[in-house]
Amino acid sequence: MRTLERSPAHAWTPQHRARRRRTREPLSGASRLGARIALWAIIGYGVAVALFITFGTLIGLRSLVVISGSMEPLLRPGDLVIDRMISPREIRIGDVVTFRDPTDPTALITHRVRGVQIQGDTYAVTTKGDASNALQRWTIRADGRLGRVTLRIPAIGRPIFWGRTRVGAVGLLVVPAALLASSLLVQIWRPRAARGAR
Repeated sequence: MRTLERSPAHAWTPQHRARRRRTREPLSGASRLGARIALWAIIGYGVAVALFITFGTLIGLRSLVVISGSMEPLLRPGDLVIDRMISPREIRIGDVVTFRDPTDPTALITHRVRGVQIQGDTYAVTTKGDASNALQRWTIRADGRLGRVTLRIPAIGRPIFWGRTRVGAVGLLVVPAALLASSLLVQIWRPRAARGAR
């Protein structure tokens, strides 16, 4: 039967413990640095997205989060699309445009244009999702405005979509604040603990 040999008494002297603490310190320092980097990366990501959306709004762009798969594989749920507002006169067959749902004016749909007809001062537009069999037929006045997709950012819309919910909005405020507070508390507590150990 194998047994574990007991460590010699000198292995647990204060000097040995100090050496063990010194060997652990670089790892704990690296862990704290990694946590700090991750925290600031999360905060930086949120700030960058907010600034991007705000700046886009100021120059006439509109950001939308894809919530269905009707335009796959071009647009997937969670993607962020950037629309440039255009006049109906600029619509071309093949464009991917964002318009009011003909059956629900409070909702927006982003689908591909399949046909356009001019009827006096009104444009009759036919659209369809790339992954959908249903057609939408709707009209827009010549002086109206609609969005044409100019940019797609994959998956970045997922946290934005989540952040627009009540729970998500609270989480985006509470989680970074809690992480930052924890990091500060660790920095304050560790030096005191080290002084007490001496």
